[in-house]
Amino acid sequence: MYEDFDVAVIGLGSVGSMAMWQLSTNTDLRVVGIEQWGVGHAYGSYAGESRVFRAAYHEGWRYVPLLLRSRELWLDLEKKTGRHLFLDGGMLAVDTPGHAPYETTLESIRRYDLPHRSFSTSELRKAYPQHIVSDGTEAVLDLLGGGIRSEVAVLAGVQAAVAAGGTLIDGEAVLGIEERGDSIVIRLATRTLRVGQVVVTTGSWAAQLRPQLRDVVKVADIALTWFAPNDPSRYAPDVFPAFLRDQDGVHMFGVPTLDSYSVKVVSHTAADTQYDSVDDVPPTVSRAAIEEISRNATTFFADLSPEPVRHSMHHESVTVSRVPIVDLDPSGRIVTIAGLSGHGFKFAPALGQLATSLLTGVDDSLYTADFGLSNHPDRVGNVV
Repeated sequence: MYEDFDVAVIGLGSVGSMAMWQLSTNTDLRVVGIEQWGVGHAYGSYAGESRVFRAAYHEGWRYVPLLLRSRELWLDLEKKTGRHLFLDGGMLAVDTPGHAPYETTLESIRRYDLPHRSFSTSELRKAYPQHIVSDGTEAVLDLLGGGIRSEVAVLAGVQAAVAAGGTLIDGEAVLGIEERGDSIVIRLATRTLRVGQVVVTTGSWAAQLRPQLRDVVKVADIALTWFAPNDPSRYAPDVFPAFLRDQDGVHMFGVPTLDSYSVKVVSHTAADTQYDSVDDVPPTVSRAAIEEISRNATTFFADLSPEPVRHSMHHESVTVSRVPIVDLDPSGRIVTIAGLSGHGFKFAPALGQLATSLLTGVDDSLYTADFGLSNHPDRVGNVV
């Protein structure tokens, strides 16, 4: 006996929660969301309290319209659910003139006339003395940027979807999906579903259900760290915006304190080690990594206790090009979103909307062909 739905969203993390919300809210389709653990579980790539949101984007100005749409949707979700999701204190990019990512950030601001404030070295030291900066350093405050409470946002997305009529199945892993005739059969441990279309948003587990991704998407690890300021009020959201820093070959990002005790300061570079499976990712942060992160944090920021008061290991799915995969299967029945390469959370609601557009056949000007799987190279440079 089958349970029948029009659309199933498999994986209710960053993008899946938003896709379920968009489908349940904006269509008349019978939507079911499936999560192998509980909603808002601690194993997802979104875990770790918060994420930075940027409208001025150093990965490329072409992403700005997608980010602006996401921002609108984040605020809409916040309003609909009554949950505080978006930290609107701006996003401070601290860098050296001429550094390519910083110049691309400035180009994003110019092209889209984004509201911002610029700081010379002296102005930066006066406005944000928490930052220890070298002579010649500049900064720009992206006034549309800020932070997002990532775990709460996932909960809010599923909450809004269920309130709009969506069905939730959690605590059950999908064992397989199979196209049969004009439908798709989804096998779970205790039941079998029959649906017309599927959205696969299983993040770092995507290749388990979509084997064609195995040579295109890998898993990278990322360590998150929180430090205790001697005076937490100096790192409160009203005086210390979310930030992105590049200095002396070190890349750091973080958000203000959300618990009046610790501030999230993460030292992260593109991972040299990549894995085939989440199971291969180290479960904890090594002592050597903690010591390196601590050196960077106390070099860049004033009055931090050098030992992180909290740290955790996470993972992310990555593509060679760092361009996300947003792909509609040739059958028109399966949308796969994967390989967000550590930048996906800020885009999540817009990607959920793109999934809805692809399934319903609605043209969306923000969808570009290079998102398609056929335009992504594998690890040896072949296009899939």
